[in-house]
Amino acid sequence: MMATASSSTIAKAFRILQLFREHTVLTASLCESSLGIPRATAHRLLLSLRDAGALEQVPNGHYTLSVSLFELGVLAPERRRLGDRCGSEVEALADRTGYRAHLAVLRDHQVLYLEAAHGAHAQAQGIRTRVGHRGPLHATAIGLVFLAYGADTLLAEVLAEGLQTYTERTLTTEARLRAELDVVRREAAAFLVGQYVPGVTALAVPLQDPDGDVHAAISIVGDSRSMHRDRARITEAARQTAARIESGMVATFRRRSTERNALVVSL
Repeated sequence: MMATASSSTIAKAFRILQLFREHTVLTASLCESSLGIPRATAHRLLLSLRDAGALEQVPNGHYTLSVSLFELGVLAPERRRLGDRCGSEVEALADRTGYRAHLAVLRDHQVLYLEAAHGAHAQAQGIRTRVGHRGPLHATAIGLVFLAYGADTLLAEVLAEGLQTYTERTLTTEARLRAELDVVRREAAAFLVGQYVPGVTALAVPLQDPDGDVHAAISIVGDSRSMHRDRARITEAARQTAARIESGMVATFRRRSTERNALVVSL
């Protein structure tokens, strides 16, 4: 079935919105260079998105995401489910360690960050992670957790796509990546130094459901020198946070199982 003019316009508008994953503000020229659409078309779509309330136009003529669109985003079922359960724990982890803490899930061979909190003494510079940001699986600590605990097909697909270089320390060969994943499984944690952003270190631990499957993970990110010094402390803090979240997941699982059993009996 051929796309109608209206569906094509909606698709282009959505592609423009997707650019906010990597940019905080947009212009017609940026949309033109990034998406390969005519500047006049990009300008028209930006104005339409502004008039619809999806974007806001700042004084210099650039466009930013609107608060209304953000409010819709937080209503996404998965973010509400995990955010309600884990948001306060992520904030407490950031407060306890002084670093930046994240909650993320696996989406389309990428890490999708659902929650982020700043510690009082966080000093790491150049950290790209924010709510809604996506990161590579092979170059982030949370990504390595997903690869280590995921299906063999996930790793095979990521390898087939190629391992992009972000810094001189990025894992860009299959042998190095597999060796690191063995370490993650053995230690039940990933610790990466400067592999996504120079001078930034990250620690991640999995969040396992009652069946042992990993659907989410939490991480702590900060300056490499201080993170190395605090490694034992932050690892223990992350594991304790994960244990509390997992306990809540078990309680929810048991409650839902009881509700389902009660429904079966009543039927």
